Amino acid sequence: MTPEELADALYDALSEALRARPRHVGEAHEVIRSADRAMTALDEHLRGGGVLPSPWRRSPVSGHTGRMTSTDAPGSTS
Repeated sequence: MTPEELADALYDALSEALRARPRHVGEAHEVIRSADRAMTALDEHLRGGGVLPSPWRRSPVSGHTGRMTSTDAPGSTS
């Protein structure tokens, strides 16, 4: 799997989890846990220098190269 494919797979997993429509509390709990795991995986990928998922790379206003740098990290001062 290429870095781009990995980023897209992580993004897709998160998107799918967030689209879920639970029918009861037990299902809602599992949906939240699934979304949290997916968000953590995508966050770790990005913080580790991984490429952005393609929907974010294609943004016409982002002006971003597709890779996180130290200036993109939360709390950076640049």
